[in-house]
Amino acid sequence: MTRKSWMAGALFAALLPFAAAVAQPGDGPDGGPHFHGGRHGPDSALLSGVTLTDAQSAQIKTIHQTNWATAKPLMQQLHSTEQQIEAALLASGNVDTAAITALQTTASSLHAQLEQLHLSTELQVRNVLTASQIATAASTHAQVEALHQQMHSLMSAGAQSSTEQ
Repeated sequence: MTRKSWMAGALFAALLPFAAAVAQPGDGPDGGPHFHGGRHGPDSALLSGVTLTDAQSAQIKTIHQTNWATAKPLMQQLHSTEQQIEAALLASGNVDTAAITALQTTASSLHAQLEQLHLSTELQVRNVLTASQIATAASTHAQVEALHQQMHSLMSAGAQSSTEQ
């Protein structure tokens, strides 16, 4: 695998959960973030199986909107930085390693800021929930994880039996 492919893959893997986490509020049917299945979003584990009051829903929507406003320019700057790295790698001639290293340092800093914002969002949402709602979310999360483990076991067993034939 080339360095460029590895960097692009690593960037994609790192950004995918956060991009879903900060999906622009208002995209979803309830005016909140719109997540496409799976366990996406900064607080998806916290909200799994939880019924929110109207007041809680409004608070969480405000949290998402505020944090989206902070995350959006960071994500745009990160995208621009990654485009600069890609352009430098694809340009003819020698690569200015120092320039790419500086850009990668900037990208790493932006990643760290986005990860911190992601955690902050999760904590803010958690503070809106009651102890009972957190317990419900924990129970739902444990059940989902158990199902994932079962699926993994089934898939692993199937893969092993097909390779033995």
